[in-house]
Amino acid sequence: MLRFLHNYAAPKARERAHTVFSEKFFLEGLKRRCFKGFKLYAEVAGNKHYQRRLYEKVTITIDQKVVEKKNQFEFLEAMVRELEEKYRIELRKKAILKSQCDQAYLRGASAISIEALKMSHSTLSDYYRGMKMPTYNGQNVFTQIRNLNSAGIGFEEVTDPNAKAHYDMLELQRLKMHN
Repeated sequence: MLRFLHNYAAPKARERAHTVFSEKFFLEGLKRRCFKGFKLYAEVAGNKHYQRRLYEKVTITIDQKVVEKKNQFEFLEAMVRELEEKYRIELRKKAILKSQCDQAYLRGASAISIEALKMSHSTLSDYYRGMKMPTYNGQNVFTQIRNLNSAGIGFEEVTDPNAKAHYDMLELQRLKMHN
């Protein structure tokens, strides 16, 4: 009877063993596929996470550079505006100085013209009346000419006593330098 039961149960046991094996095989395959999918998902998710972190880091760096360059640009624009304002002020100063110089020139030219008009209305004797001029009376002309020429050949006539002291001091300094 044992044999009968064994023969009777053997195909069912084999069938059950095959069923358990196939179910176990299927579950192992399912687990492998799940882990493989999870691993692929984790890898892709990790790559996306890494990509997102890099993108945020690069975006932050670029934004900082853009802000820095904008600040530099605004600073340079402010400097240019300030220099333009200084340039306009200098141009105004130049124009004022030019007009003042022109006015001074015209006043000088006007004064010269007025003097010329005055001269033209008077005679030369009236113009030279207040000046000390050598007069030639015709007597002893040689002495008068020699007195006029003596100033040109090194003779010095000193009329101011302070000037004589000044010339003496200069002569002493010259002698000290040579010794």
